[in-house]
Amino acid sequence: MNENSQLTIKANFAEISKDYKNARKGFIEEEKKAFSLIESSTKQEKEKLEQAYKEYNAKVDKVLSSTEFKNIENKAKEHSQEISKNLLKAKKEFIKIREHVLKQDWSEEKKQKKIGELYQYVLNKLYTKEEMDKFQQLMGNMIITMPSNCKRLN
Repeated sequence: MNENSQLTIKANFAEISKDYKNARKGFIEEEKKAFSLIESSTKQEKEKLEQAYKEYNAKVDKVLSSTEFKNIENKAKEHSQEISKNLLKAKKEFIKIREHVLKQDWSEEKKQKKIGELYQYVLNKLYTKEEMDKFQQLMGNMIITMPSNCKRLN
């Protein structure tokens, strides 16, 4: 490539660069005009939305501090405590029965099968099918049991 060709190429890129920058500048100006037009044309609607949002939040705060909501919240807390209490009972009962199964003179396969059946029975008694599916998804569909030859930490 000779010197004249290189100068022509540079001149071409200089022209392309100039055209690009002018077009980009024009685009940015038009973009600003578009946003400005939208903003000025929708100013009242935006203010109404902001006011409605403030009113909504104020109403939510009022409801949250109402006696009726506090009563609902307290009852929900009582139910939550009862749920926890009963889940602990179910856990203790499951562990007790599992320990009984592990003490049986059965093959490991039979013991694990019985524990798996017990696990499914407990889940079916405590949860709906939808709740059980969600629970199993969270647990990765894993049932974790300790082999009978493992030492327990107490």
